[in-house]
Amino acid sequence: MLIRNDIDKLDILFNSWLEEKIIDYRIVLLLNSRIEIHFLVNQRVDLENLFTEYEELKGLENLITFYQIEFEDQGDKDFFQGDRIDLGLRRRLSNFINPNDREVKKPCPVITFYSYKGGTGRTTSLAYFASWLATNHGKKVVIIDCDFEAPGLTNYFDIIEERKGIVEYLFDIEYAKLKGDNLDIKKDYAHQVRYEYVGKGDIFIVPAGNLSTKRINGSERTFRSDYLEALARLDITSADHIVQQFETFFSELQKQLELDYENSVILIDSRTGFNDTFAVLSTLSDIIIGFFGINKQSQVGITQFLDTFGTVENTHNKQILLTNSISENRKHELAFKEIISSYISENEEKFTDENLGKKDFANKIFRIPRKEFLGKLGSSLESDDKGLLKNNGENSKDLINMEFYEKVQRPDSEFEDFFTGIFGKIEPLYKVHQDLSVTQEIYVPTETALENIEQSFKPNEVFFESIKYRAQKVERRVRLLKNLVQENNFPKAYADSDNHNLTLNAFFFRDCLKDIFNRDKFIIIGYKGTGKTYIYQSFKNREITNTLCKRERQNANNFIFVNVIPVFYRKKNEQDDRPDETNKYFDVNSKFSLVEIEKVGADFFYERFWLAYIWNQIFCEREVAKLNISLSNKLTSINNDNDSAHWFRTVIADDNTIINFERDLKVLDNKLKDLNKTIILSFDQLDFIVKPENWSIGIAPLIKYCRGNIFSKIYPKIFVRADIYENKLSDITNINELLEKSIDLQWSKQELFAYFFKYVFSKSKEDFFALGYCFNDFSEQSKLKLLQIEKDLDSEGQILVTKEDQLRFLVEIFFGKNANRYEEQWNNYGVTYDWFYDNLKDAKNTISIRPFLDLLKKAIELALTQDSLANAHKYFYQVKQILSAFYFTNKDATSYAAQSYFIDLAKEKGNEPLRLFYQYIRNDGLDRFRYYEFKRELLDELLRRIIDFPNYNNEESLKGKSVDDFKNLLVSNGILKVEHTSNRQFTRYIIPFLYRSYFGVRRPNNNLRIQSSERRT
Repeated sequence: MLIRNDIDKLDILFNSWLEEKIIDYRIVLLLNSRIEIHFLVNQRVDLENLFTEYEELKGLENLITFYQIEFEDQGDKDFFQGDRIDLGLRRRLSNFINPNDREVKKPCPVITFYSYKGGTGRTTSLAYFASWLATNHGKKVVIIDCDFEAPGLTNYFDIIEERKGIVEYLFDIEYAKLKGDNLDIKKDYAHQVRYEYVGKGDIFIVPAGNLSTKRINGSERTFRSDYLEALARLDITSADHIVQQFETFFSELQKQLELDYENSVILIDSRTGFNDTFAVLSTLSDIIIGFFGINKQSQVGITQFLDTFGTVENTHNKQILLTNSISENRKHELAFKEIISSYISENEEKFTDENLGKKDFANKIFRIPRKEFLGKLGSSLESDDKGLLKNNGENSKDLINMEFYEKVQRPDSEFEDFFTGIFGKIEPLYKVHQDLSVTQEIYVPTETALENIEQSFKPNEVFFESIKYRAQKVERRVRLLKNLVQENNFPKAYADSDNHNLTLNAFFFRDCLKDIFNRDKFIIIGYKGTGKTYIYQSFKNREITNTLCKRERQNANNFIFVNVIPVFYRKKNEQDDRPDETNKYFDVNSKFSLVEIEKVGADFFYERFWLAYIWNQIFCEREVAKLNISLSNKLTSINNDNDSAHWFRTVIADDNTIINFERDLKVLDNKLKDLNKTIILSFDQLDFIVKPENWSIGIAPLIKYCRGNIFSKIYPKIFVRADIYENKLSDITNINELLEKSIDLQWSKQELFAYFFKYVFSKSKEDFFALGYCFNDFSEQSKLKLLQIEKDLDSEGQILVTKEDQLRFLVEIFFGKNANRYEEQWNNYGVTYDWFYDNLKDAKNTISIRPFLDLLKKAIELALTQDSLANAHKYFYQVKQILSAFYFTNKDATSYAAQSYFIDLAKEKGNEPLRLFYQYIRNDGLDRFRYYEFKRELLDELLRRIIDFPNYNNEESLKGKSVDDFKNLLVSNGILKVEHTSNRQFTRYIIPFLYRSYFGVRRPNNNLRIQSSERRT
């Protein structure tokens, strides 16, 4: 700067006058680029000839104003303390040039990711690291997007919905204080990331702000215009004020997101280049990570970064880490280190302290390699790979997903070094900041029934050594199988509405249950047999909900579980001697005619119907009643009778009553906020309340109401059948946004096996471990694997679904490595671990727990009644599994696997024609229809014959049903898979392996087949 050159000349000149002409001086640069010069003197200096006498002052006559202060006492020196050159008020970058060093109270370690240039992988690495922290270390991670001018962190985690963020929060908080309001971060300013990305941890994202162009309340304003207005008013240059605002924000994060110091981390994404935002964030941070390349432009950023934050004087208990990002090879890494080493050596005085010595950056330099898959993170390309950051392998049958799951769980050594390096810098902070943290006590149940499940048997070295001398292979195998099926207690709970197995010991805690505590996830979708009703019922079991809270590090005392619709017993079959109670559900269509509903409008009717239903059931809950909320109306008992219909009819018609219901719920919400309690409000069995064919008008208003949830502490959870959701709710606006807010109950193969082996261990753990050791020829390796499995079991005796290598090992022990019925090669059905999924999935490639359990139950019963098992000692030296493929691939077993599942599926509301499809193919139809593969013309003929079949004339479910209606029903329920030839010349419909034995269908004749790549597995 020209003016700075002149100021430096003046500084040299006046410095030479010290002790001769003046005592001290100060040069002040004003905003209008004029200069003030202040002299402290014993006697006044003659100023008349200065501009002509001194070369340094020539030409500055119109720019300089002199002030002289005659020294009288020491107080006169106060103005001259500090630097003699004062460059005055800066409009920008003041905090960057001179970072604020004040102490900031933080709820947990704070890490800021910074880069001088874009395209360095800063944001991608932050998202990747957050997922790694949550998954591998169970941390609760809060991500704050402070890249205000170019935000975009939410797209890394499949978050579509726009929501206000940190910019609006800092603007809103000032006004909220004046009004006396409290801002709800979880509801309005943060996204909770779904469980697939977080493992046992949690991730909350506070975006920069809402950049949507949607109009607000029908006005000309948009969310984006509000964001820009708030950003324009954000005073980043006033460091003290903005830092104080962040302190308040951190305090609210700690309170509302329940951060505890040693298990939480805040990650901040800063903007690039020289900017005030990063300067403020550096004040807030414990660790600052700089991402730089090796080009000339990046070197400017590196040196400034080191000058500002790398010197001993300015570190102030902060740590900085340097990252050579998108590094191509080892040569680039060495060049990066050389740039840093050379600059430190050239400016050694800056980086040396007389007590600490020379600053060492050797252990603070990391490398981020260039990886193609990282470039896809957060982009549209990622959708092809099912989400590259998903760490739980929730759909691990998908090979692409598993490929990236492996990369996140076991990243390349460079990433492992980077992640563990950062983590190693976090751990010491826990002790340093212990006095600043406020650790929250997490509720742990103390009742005996709620203590961690401990198996009586614990394998150890002595046990395995003894097995070599008393293996008892035959006896152990028989005993184990008998223990599994004795007294008809083989597990079936997850596919059964009967609650006889609804106990803590039998309950399997699925990873997807983590999202029950996610406010944004309000739709729980599952096909028949995925366990919707069982999970729903479990919410009324205090032991299970307490343990669920404990597993997810939630305070159980802070949650109230309310099931809006009671679960009544449904008769399984004609042999079931228990009375069917489904007539107890309030059936809207039997109590209100379509004419009556349409008279007031379906939306109007159902919106008020569901509000009344919710109001009544919430306040009927015993734990809610204890809160002593004064209600505007009397509560009622909702039954399928005229009294309940009259109550609904009355309240729906009364505007004041509806207004009062909403007011009561808001009062409750505020009370819950004060008590820090949350209601998990669940709905199931909705097909009994509103017939499936009417869901588009009867359930859609409930979904819209829950999607626009106005409450902070009431979390709706709607359990819906996937087939109805797909067929009846697809016309709801923003269906993709709904999917983002859903919890998928589809089972993965890992979950199936983890559930099964939890049961095996609870019934016959000692025998299983003994046989596992025997079948592996008493090898040291197998012993170590079994001991590691025992060590890795969680507190409820479950194997982590992420431990796929352990699950494969256990499957080989129980079922054998390959699904061979006999020794002959032609009977090899492939790898056992994959066989169950391939043969039990339906036409939609989804798998349910019931067919899996029914198959195993039948296979074990067959094994126990077969002569081959009774005489197993004759050939046991050849046996290498507990239950061979000879039994679980048996047609009786595979037929039984589908039977109960299909019968229940066909009994669901709207699915009644499925029973007739089976009946016709199996018994009533022509032989030429008993195939598992159909051309379109043959299928259309089959369905037409079923609809017109005389024996089915009285079937109400077929009346008015077209061939296309019937076909869509079969496809949506996974009975038929639609496939097109490559040239789309033919369409074929295939019955999956799951149903083939049960339906009694066979391979089509050659003249009916279409060339296919499908293979028998």
